[in-house]
Amino acid sequence: MSVRTCRLLAAYLAVLLALDASTMIYAVLRGPFPLAVALGAPTAYLNIFVHVPIAISSYIVFAIALVAGALYLWKRDDKYDRITHSAVIVGEAYGVFTIITGMAWASESWGAAWNWDPRETGVLLLVLAYLGYFALRSSIPDPERKKLVANAYAIAAFSMVPISFAAPYIFKSLHPSFKEAQTFMWTGSAAPLMASRMLLAILTAISLVLVPYKARTAKCSTKPLLAIGAAFLIVVATAAAIIAAPYITDNPVRAVRVGTDENGNITWILLSNGTNLTLQKPAKNPVKPPLTRQGQSSLTGHIITIENGEIRVVRHWCVPFNMTMYGLLILTTLLAQHHYTKTH
Repeated sequence: MSVRTCRLLAAYLAVLLALDASTMIYAVLRGPFPLAVALGAPTAYLNIFVHVPIAISSYIVFAIALVAGALYLWKRDDKYDRITHSAVIVGEAYGVFTIITGMAWASESWGAAWNWDPRETGVLLLVLAYLGYFALRSSIPDPERKKLVANAYAIAAFSMVPISFAAPYIFKSLHPSFKEAQTFMWTGSAAPLMASRMLLAILTAISLVLVPYKARTAKCSTKPLLAIGAAFLIVVATAAAIIAAPYITDNPVRAVRVGTDENGNITWILLSNGTNLTLQKPAKNPVKPPLTRQGQSSLTGHIITIENGEIRVVRHWCVPFNMTMYGLLILTTLLAQHHYTKTH
């Protein structure tokens, strides 16, 4: 065992996760969101910086399983079998949390947590397909045949990745098209944030496959990796709790309709609790710009608090919820890898 290698692996993962957490928290607090949406709170779209990188990362990790599975069938080298298994563990966890975080976002922006949307259904089938990998692997007693069949199955199961990705372009879908998503995600101030989130999230996912594998190869204990994962969850969940605190302390409500003066300042608000609130003096709109291109107030649909005539926008609950889910995803994946190390 190389103590230096073990320390380097732990240090690398710690730095990577620190960067991952920092960019996610910054994106949620400072990232842009649409001025107006068809349904729900515009801030729910900050999930672009949380949910979308998880979904894309799952595809990347399953691609690693595909390549490693093919290499095992070609070379019959056990290291490729271990990488395949490690990648399927990580990919399956990412797939499950893609569904969970997508449901939280859909509950606000689509009006229901589950809509049998083509992408939702495709990802569900993808998760079920790779679940079969574990069932198949555990059902074969012969070690060599188990590896052969399991790696062949991992290759075949990858066919669900392009199907789940392409489903919204084949069938009518609630998911935005690539062009629609590109308009928001890759323009203006969203572009560098999205690029950094995608890069770090994908690096994290790949590292969750390879770092535990390297640790097992070097005969390192995976307990330090678990501690790093637990610290990541604590940091992310704490930030999420702070963001969600107004739901407990300030009783926020939704701005259903908003009246403005010629400068876009708020003069009255119809709230979701039925109150039609007329302000004693016009209040500044905390959302910039204050008016949409159609001349409507950009505050419409937002979850807000009002105190002493000052209006504040509260991030929709699904955003801090999904931040916490991402932290739980990282720790859950490391726990699964730790269990795999102990049993093999």
